[in-house]
Amino acid sequence: FKGEKASISSDIYSCGVVFYELLVGKTPFEGKTIYKIFKHITDGKIDFTPIHDQLAIELIKNLL
Repeated sequence: FKGEKASISSDIYSCGVVFYELLVGKTPFEGKTIYKIFKHITDGKIDFTPIHDQLAIELIKNLL
């Protein structure tokens, strides 16, 4: 995303994205263009309302 090499941190972040997608059925960041998706990622605003388990929400927040 920022032109940096993949690292353990990027793997952990990816796990958070995949975990969110498994629970909700969609990616945590969406947009009509790649620029809008990048904007949502950098803003860090995620809709957790579809997830009813507080432990899962905290896990995803820590991963992302």
